Amino acid sequence: YGGRKDKAWAKSVNEGLALFAQETYEAAIEKFDEALRIVPKTWYAVQQKVYCLNKLGRNEEALKILEKSLEDGGEDYHYSQKYYLYATLQLDKVDNYISCDTLKFI
Repeated sequence: YGGRKDKAWAKSVNEGLALFAQETYEAAIEKFDEALRIVPKTWYAVQQKVYCLNKLGRNEEALKILEKSLEDGGEDYHYSQKYYLYATLQLDKVDNYISCDTLKFI
């Protein structure tokens, strides 16, 4: 999680996770976008945003974000996870896979 040492990034992600848990997905997306402005291309923030979009039924938008993430690279060790999530969304089986991570960053 490339941004975990940045306190502002961690704060945005933690707030996003709390909003996701409260099922306020639009507000959570805003927090994950904020985290991505602080530390661009961090897979964890991208992943959480995709989870929110899925919960809102916005899979096409989620797929575009994942396609861009696969093209951009970023944290390469997450490549297989990115591809799996992308393939899962393509197959419309994402509800069987996605759940919000409960990690906290300090």
